[in-house]
Amino acid sequence: MSRVLVTVRRTACALLAAFVMAPGAAAQGASASRPPMGLLTAMSAAEQTRLALSTAPPEVSAHASVFVLADGRYTQTRTGTNGFTCLIERELLETVEPVCYDAEGSATTMLARFHREELRAQGLPEDEVKRRIDAAYAAGRLLAPRKPGLVYMLAAEQWSYNPFEQKVWNAPAHFMLYAPYAKQEDMGAAAGPGMPVIAWPGQPDALIIVMAHTPATH
Repeated sequence: MSRVLVTVRRTACALLAAFVMAPGAAAQGASASRPPMGLLTAMSAAEQTRLALSTAPPEVSAHASVFVLADGRYTQTRTGTNGFTCLIERELLETVEPVCYDAEGSATTMLARFHREELRAQGLPEDEVKRRIDAAYAAGRLLAPRKPGLVYMLAAEQWSYNPFEQKVWNAPAHFMLYAPYAKQEDMGAAAGPGMPVIAWPGQPDALIIVMAHTPATH
């Protein structure tokens, strides 16, 4: 096996492990590290827009809607024509995660992300934010995706939490497919190279992670 392939597989495993960890575990130690561009809340609307649009193929992002985060809420700055919506999320306060949802995700999971920032703006602790989001799903105020679809996360500047190093890291490009309430055992085996992996297992916003591979040069 080539050294390049080994590196790719190790990187993929690290990313996948970050997603299968419990939400509370990811928060441990994360506050000590930040992405090089700083916190999402300090980024300008122009910088958020540039980064958000970089996370989907140009054919998609050119016609997508755009939202930016300011003053504790997401505001739409561009109306698209293809049903996709690009923005930057943050699972943790320190992460910067450009995403681009299709129409189904824009109508479901994305609204949960909006609600998360509204709750954070109230000064609530992260465990209370999660509890209220769970309650909103249980009450039907938030919805899990109702049909297949995908989320693009292809940006080169993508900073999520790495549980192995306990810091925010530059995550590799990947796609995410909706799989509400799915668990890793539904995939037939534990996460690993060559295996599908479930992010946020058992949750309404659970997703199947698919690594994006660039063609090899010859």
